[in-house]
Amino acid sequence: MTWSKPQQTQFLKTKGKYIVDEQDKRVFLGGFNLGNWLLIEPWMLKLNELEGITAGRDIFDLLEKRFGPDKSDQLYKLYLDNFITEEDIQYLAGLGINFIRLPFWYRALFDKRYSNKEMSYLDRAIRWCKKYNLYLLIDFHGAPGGQSNDSGILGEKQQNRLWGDEKYIKELIRMWEKIAEKVKDEPIVAGYDILNEAMGVPDIKTLMELYDRIYKAIRKIDKRHIIYMEDALKGIHRMPRPDSMGWKNVVYSFHYYPGFAAEDDMSRIKQGYQVFLPSLRAAQEYFDVPIHVGEFNSMSMTKGGVEFLRRYMRIFTEYQWPWNIWNYKKIMTDEEDMWGLAGIYTGWKVPDMKVLSFRNMEKLFKSFHTKKLKKNSLYEFMVKNFFSNKKKYTLVRSLYKDGHILIPRNGLLLRKQEHKGIRVNWNRLASSFTSWSSGDSAIWKINIEKDGPYKISLNYGATNNDPGIELLIDNYNYRILNLKETPGDYDGSTNIEIGKVEFQKGPHLLEVKGLSPGEKIMELHSVNVIPIKEKPGMNLLKPSLDHDILLTPLHNIELNRREDLCIEWHNNPPNIGHISDKESFQWEIDSPFEAEYLFSSLFSSPCTNVKMEVYLNEKLTDTIILPDTGEWFKYKEVKGRSVHLRKGLNILKCVMSSPSVEGLGNIRSIQLLKN
Repeated sequence: MTWSKPQQTQFLKTKGKYIVDEQDKRVFLGGFNLGNWLLIEPWMLKLNELEGITAGRDIFDLLEKRFGPDKSDQLYKLYLDNFITEEDIQYLAGLGINFIRLPFWYRALFDKRYSNKEMSYLDRAIRWCKKYNLYLLIDFHGAPGGQSNDSGILGEKQQNRLWGDEKYIKELIRMWEKIAEKVKDEPIVAGYDILNEAMGVPDIKTLMELYDRIYKAIRKIDKRHIIYMEDALKGIHRMPRPDSMGWKNVVYSFHYYPGFAAEDDMSRIKQGYQVFLPSLRAAQEYFDVPIHVGEFNSMSMTKGGVEFLRRYMRIFTEYQWPWNIWNYKKIMTDEEDMWGLAGIYTGWKVPDMKVLSFRNMEKLFKSFHTKKLKKNSLYEFMVKNFFSNKKKYTLVRSLYKDGHILIPRNGLLLRKQEHKGIRVNWNRLASSFTSWSSGDSAIWKINIEKDGPYKISLNYGATNNDPGIELLIDNYNYRILNLKETPGDYDGSTNIEIGKVEFQKGPHLLEVKGLSPGEKIMELHSVNVIPIKEKPGMNLLKPSLDHDILLTPLHNIELNRREDLCIEWHNNPPNIGHISDKESFQWEIDSPFEAEYLFSSLFSSPCTNVKMEVYLNEKLTDTIILPDTGEWFKYKEVKGRSVHLRKGLNILKCVMSSPSVEGLGNIRSIQLLKN
């Protein structure tokens, strides 16, 4: 992975979970939003305190009433020429960033009154980014008709009229066609963020239908640029797999403001980055698509301030998720305000725009020039330091030919209980899985390059004299182990060989499960899977026949989606949710032996008459009536008949049905219990 400045002649593209250049070399993107420039949000100018000012356009409608349209337009352009200038882009490039997200109001590019010349401000941004070597993401922030009821982030007062109104939808698509035609040959453009925070959409199906129309319209003109698709603040888990839609070269994007819901509860904020973000990493493994954090911030000192913002930057970088901080610039009076790096305005007083003279309005907008404002020096130092030490946060390379070093940043966590247990410890440069409870797992999906024997070892810290673990490969138990050698503390480090395993070339699932009672079994730093030369009489570990099989969304699930069926990755353990009538899901089970198992399911639903049909290798083996558990997330174990796995590949499929129209319930896991 490289943290590179743009190669002026190379387009970016996606390859699996990563963004790469034309030579397939991974490229990491990190930087800021240029919010409040081409779409004014009054709260970011502290003008929302004025009566009647809720959207950017309100400011200039008021000025038009006072001074007429020509002078109002003159003031608008004066604002644009001062709030962000070439000097700002030069400064940002000097911090070490390589990525700018450019939010825009549709009128700022396409309405002659506001745009000067159609897309002229986009031309300006592209020209600056080329000069200072910054990738540019074009973000449609305020759509015609409005994609929500939040006028503050739409640019003007709108009533969520985009949805269901073909006039506005066609206008939005035409604008994207114009943008694509203009920039299709510009490698400096990192992609198109096709619709910001469309939280007014009535349902995910409607959102996906619009995304598909925009995608197809752009692809007729531009097949090279990446298309970024936001989750509309509904959750990435609600998105479909890109390949199921026929989408290629796309990125899924979400916004992360954990402090809004935390009410200054730092334990909840920590829970967010220790468990929620690793859960999204599991979603990414399922989607096989790059994830982009389009906006994030710690917002204030009471919610972690500069230190937590740096931590988010580090986590996103370790996961190789491109990111843009919201925001580069905001008018602020408090030097500990985290919403902007630049924009501290000492002596600020909210102007009375109803009486301020035209000349004083000019002075006001000129005073928004960055050189006349202060920057948050601690914030600035942190960003510079982060980018100067960016190599710390890149993925660890394997030290062994054809081997794997499995660490938390490329692994998945699976909790036995939703609100208790394993999490990622980011309080060290080399992060670790920590706070295990019995039954918690750390899981890695690995691709073995060639057949042969491999040595598996752990690097861990523990205080327990006898921490117990279980090693599972492809969902089968290979060894239950008590780790006799312990370093005596969690910060210590001990290497222990678990054993040697014969792997076949191809994908495999490796799982380390905690068995010891209580909590804090160990601090797992890494699992090492290293190829070795086979020797006569080598003792290889073999899978156990006496072992239950756990099937969860982490275990290579496939959804057969008709409506809104999805995996709720934000829960941990994750569950299959939003199940509609006749929808189904299935797993591939590659069994090393023939065996008989008892079918069991963890199910929750307040609905009655929910039915599950169980198919094994296309043959119906059982029909189970699932109980009303009283709540959507109150799980109950439901057992069925025996199923007989053959040696080799098996397909286990569950088809759900019910007369309920509000959803059938949630499935946390399927378990095959050894008879």
